[in-house]
Amino acid sequence: YRKMAQRVVDLVVQRFEKEENKRFKDCHTDKIPFGGGPFNGAEDVETYIKALRLRVKEMGLEEFYADYLVYNYGRQTDAVLQQMTHYKDEPEVALARAEVWFGANNELVLRPLDYFSRRSGRLYFNVDTIEPVLEAILDDFQQYFDWSDSHRQEELELVRRDMHEARYFEYSKT
Repeated sequence: YRKMAQRVVDLVVQRFEKEENKRFKDCHTDKIPFGGGPFNGAEDVETYIKALRLRVKEMGLEEFYADYLVYNYGRQTDAVLQQMTHYKDEPEVALARAEVWFGANNELVLRPLDYFSRRSGRLYFNVDTIEPVLEAILDDFQQYFDWSDSHRQEELELVRRDMHEARYFEYSKT
């Protein structure tokens, strides 16, 4: 996404410079580290993942979640796992809720589909894992954003519609 954003901004700047005859400083956002800080190479990533495998196992999760979390959150995985300890749910539900909390507070995850499709990839790569966490996720979104019951119901219907579309490639007209 960072590269895509860079290309868009570069195009806008080029056009604005041409049309308005103004010059902008070169972009330097590629030098700004992502939250949590960078890794010092592939070996550093592997060392971090290995340490997390033991940690997630102790939290009741399968070891593969360490890889998933690091590939999705980098060093911010620690914040997600710390948040997970605040929930009394089964480990997979607690993790999903912690991810939603992190996304809602740090990444403009504003709706369940933001999380299920764009943040976690569950909708397209692991759709069967949505149903066990769906009600808890909806409850959290309702609380975070002060949704009415009718708005919560609308979001539920949107998620279920997209789950159906992802499973059966049958697209609704709504």
